[in-house]
Amino acid sequence: MAFIHLLFDHTLPTKKLAYTLFPTETHTRSIIAKLNAPEAALLIGLHIGCHGIAKMNFFRKLVGVRKTQHRKLWPLQNFVALAQLIQKKHPNAYFVLTGGEPEKHLANAFNAQVSQTINLCGKTNTLELAALMKQLRCYVCSDTGTMHLGCAMNVPLIALFGPTNAIRTGPYPDAKHRQVISGKDMLKITPEEVAQAVETWLN
Repeated sequence: MAFIHLLFDHTLPTKKLAYTLFPTETHTRSIIAKLNAPEAALLIGLHIGCHGIAKMNFFRKLVGVRKTQHRKLWPLQNFVALAQLIQKKHPNAYFVLTGGEPEKHLANAFNAQVSQTINLCGKTNTLELAALMKQLRCYVCSDTGTMHLGCAMNVPLIALFGPTNAIRTGPYPDAKHRQVISGKDMLKITPEEVAQAVETWLN
């Protein structure tokens, strides 16, 4: 919205423009049932895929070969290492995985290595996902669509950026509860660095 405003008016917005979604009580009840988490659980959202890999895997599924890496995607093993670091300090941490059907193989691989995983890949619609954000302590993702959904629902957000420009596509608008961690490529971002950012929202 701000970008369109700049195109046609050539002036800066006088205030930060935000966007939101409006899940209903029905969506909230549905997502709580799907989570089925203990009352004392610390729920941490992880989006371990991205649009690029989902698109590639939609077609590769036909030939039985699925990609696990994309230039915008933090490696799966880094997400696993992140979860293990968090669980050392917070044994009640549960990791809620979001994504679509083409990202399920990533979620399954994560689930095989990390206890207390709640795999919601391919199990939510947009408004259920919006309702989910309200249940999370924080959300870790790359430059992908759910990052913007997290912004819309004001969940504390850690966005991981490599080759893309966070100023152009990153969390909007700027806020104290939205943090961008970037490197020249995704491999430059360490699990320890991300774990430190997550820790802010677990105390």
